[in-house]
Amino acid sequence: MKQLELDFGMLTVEQQQRVDRFIVSEAVNAEKAEARIKSEMQLFSGAGFRPGIDFVNDFTNELVTEDYEFGYGDSAFIANVTYQKRKGDIHILAKQVKLDENDQIIRSERKIYFTTQNGYKGTKIECSTLVGSYRAVKPETLFTKLMEYNQQQEDNVINEFERRIAKRSVITKLKAEYPQATIVREEEQYVNRGYRKMISVHFADGSRFDFERTWNNDYRLYQVIDGQKLGIEQLAELIANRNK
Repeated sequence: MKQLELDFGMLTVEQQQRVDRFIVSEAVNAEKAEARIKSEMQLFSGAGFRPGIDFVNDFTNELVTEDYEFGYGDSAFIANVTYQKRKGDIHILAKQVKLDENDQIIRSERKIYFTTQNGYKGTKIECSTLVGSYRAVKPETLFTKLMEYNQQQEDNVINEFERRIAKRSVITKLKAEYPQATIVREEEQYVNRGYRKMISVHFADGSRFDFERTWNNDYRLYQVIDGQKLGIEQLAELIANRNK
């Protein structure tokens, strides 16, 4: 672009045509987006989704005037344009529940992406996060999946809290049983071509006992690395407990 065009905001014929096409295109797209948003809101509300709780609409569409950059490289130019600017969309809201390092529950919301598919049997929704696959389902089915997902978040927190309690309990117990140990802590050990969390008891000579967590948050001996710290009777007892 020439300096004269920069100073006085002059556009070439081709540039002005591109700006005009952009203005028309954004107006058409904004109108389509508003219609889609309205349809999806009705779809969700009819299936039991509650606005502000199970889904949120942060879509906006307004007429703005601003500098807009067109093209790229040597053909790039900036023009002051008045057009329909749209932002936001409809999002499914799902629970996100976690425990912090102090065992306090942290609750937040997560926006879930989805798409709709229209067919002769009506509109279905594809949401792999909730459904677990890319299969489109009825809105009512997706609402059920959302409720299940939210409940699973609550259950996961309870399970994690119980796991932490069990871990702390067994660490305290093992420290009392093996006062000669240098370290007793949860670690990831490489087992069967993968890493697994275990409670490991370390000794000064490099020996180590690894205890694995069972399905009911109990712990049992999984392996002994260099068992010279164990007497024959103690080793036999540990192996017997492991086999149980």
